[in-house]
Amino acid sequence: GTTKEEPPHAKIAADIISSIFLNYDKKELMKIALPVAVQFLPKGNRELSRNLASYLSLAAIDHACLLSPHTESVMESILSGNYGLLRVLSQVYEVAPEAVTPHAPLLMPLLPQCDPQERMAVFQLYLLIVQQSPEVLESCVPQLCGFLLDSDTSSITMQILLKLSQHSPLLLVDHFEQLRLAAKTNPGTIPLCAQIMTTSGIGSKDTAQQALDFVLEHLPTQALLQQEATRLCSAYPVLFTDKVLACVRQKNAALSSQQDVGNGLGNKISGGVTIVSLNSSSPSPQLKPAPIAAPSTNASILQQANAASATSTSMAPASSSAPIASSTPVSTATPTPQHAGYTRRVKLGDSRSTGRLHPASNTHRSVTRLNVASGSVGGLHKSMTRLSNSQINQQPGGSSNGNVVVQPGATPKTPTA
Repeated sequence: GTTKEEPPHAKIAADIISSIFLNYDKKELMKIALPVAVQFLPKGNRELSRNLASYLSLAAIDHACLLSPHTESVMESILSGNYGLLRVLSQVYEVAPEAVTPHAPLLMPLLPQCDPQERMAVFQLYLLIVQQSPEVLESCVPQLCGFLLDSDTSSITMQILLKLSQHSPLLLVDHFEQLRLAAKTNPGTIPLCAQIMTTSGIGSKDTAQQALDFVLEHLPTQALLQQEATRLCSAYPVLFTDKVLACVRQKNAALSSQQDVGNGLGNKISGGVTIVSLNSSSPSPQLKPAPIAAPSTNASILQQANAASATSTSMAPASSSAPIASSTPVSTATPTPQHAGYTRRVKLGDSRSTGRLHPASNTHRSVTRLNVASGSVGGLHKSMTRLSNSQINQQPGGSSNGNVVVQPGATPKTPTA
């Protein structure tokens, strides 16, 4: 027939292997099962090979040491197209690097046929290898640079190339243009690209100038690149020009503006009020808006007090600097409309605050603090008398020896000169 069906023994073997690898975390069982399972890899059955790749990947998580003796069989299956086994190699390398390292260059031609996860597994393996044996990947530099524009592999590729440039700086000199284009395509790789170009270009003045041009291009937005500019200018002082100094100043100005913006945002509080702190690095304390008092009887009392204060002031002589509270008629008398709020007779010595007032002050802060219950009459507070006990000499009958004569049932009169 034209269609290829799996032979019955392949299905049976797949079911048995699947049942066995349900216990992949049991080491004693894996010691027996792994050697047998690896023998099915070269049999040519794709479905079984794919399933085995998944099972072996699970087993390699905890028991990579059991799989390392079978690295040759695993590599043969990978080269024949079973790319799922690429995920196994990193775990095997960690326990037996000598078994995987010689096969690393053979994986590079397979990358275009791999899916993103399989390709990333190869790059992770290369990143491990380049830290221990960078010379193994020297021949792979041109192919690695071909993956610089891929957003999925650009960063890890540059990490590999950085290690290679530290091992042999001249390997990357011919690939500066590809590095610049990769950094432009993936801005997140700019710091890595600058490190590669600095490490590779420091060998000669011309290549150092190329690297410095790239660093200065991105220095205003990448503050970390100043270290690379310092390395290049230290190696070749002639490269330190006014252009370098201008770029450094521009970078410092950008950092200062960012700090100012950060401080401004830090001083913004929830109430919408911005607190500006002068000569202080600590944030300003949060201010709570003052509550707005609801309209009450205090407002009418304050108005009455203002009106009465104005009346008393106009009746006082010019030499007197403070109004004197007048006595009120007794309750038996019929009050006039302007004294309708008077309910009891007030004694001039009744104010507790008069003895504590400073005679030199023109006004007292307690004038606006009205308290009806403690003796204010018609909106006038007792503290408005502003006369000390020594200035008030009460006499029977309600007369006074001051400048203003106060009598019960009479309005204040100004004495004649």
